[in-house]
Amino acid sequence: MYREAASIKGVVAMIFSTRPDYLGKEEIQLILECVPENIDEIWIELGLQSTNDCSLKWINRGHDAACYFKAIENVEKYADNKIKVAPHIILGLPGETEEDMMNTVLQSTQSPVVKGLKLHHLQIHNRTPLEKIYAENPFPLLSVEKYIEITAKIIAKLPPDKVLFRLFTTAPAEYLIAPKWNLGTQEALRKFEEYLDANHITQGCERCME
Repeated sequence: MYREAASIKGVVAMIFSTRPDYLGKEEIQLILECVPENIDEIWIELGLQSTNDCSLKWINRGHDAACYFKAIENVEKYADNKIKVAPHIILGLPGETEEDMMNTVLQSTQSPVVKGLKLHHLQIHNRTPLEKIYAENPFPLLSVEKYIEITAKIIAKLPPDKVLFRLFTTAPAEYLIAPKWNLGTQEALRKFEEYLDANHITQGCERCME
């Protein structure tokens, strides 16, 4: 399947998405063997969500933070600088502070092979175990204003060479239980840009002052 996808005319990059506990030497070598040299970029997106092991256990991820860092180590060791990594991170997990969220972002992006980042807020979808937990014992969820504030702080600390693949996520109305922001992606991005402009925030701006 990898070879078939890479052979399609016009394809210039390949992005693979997986779990950190599924990325070892053999998987990395398989990707490199299957992707031809005419492909300009190879990315692996890793579903991390948090570097807080208590949070990972709570959401039943089935792996700990150490698995993510081991996967990064494997890319550093076996990918010969041909693979870039982007972790997926959820902001607003129950019990996590802003400091916890910031630590997750900064810790997960330290490696030079980590070139990107995907962020989104915690959502409750219907017909999921999380819906049942939320119904029985509701916990605070991020408002759009708070999410923008936290994400802006993260961007101010994030090295400028990290690509932000995603800032927001949406879900069909029939699936979404909470939080209901009643905003489309473009409107949310506009509010986010306005906040950055009003607070003079650019990516990595606080790193320059350290």
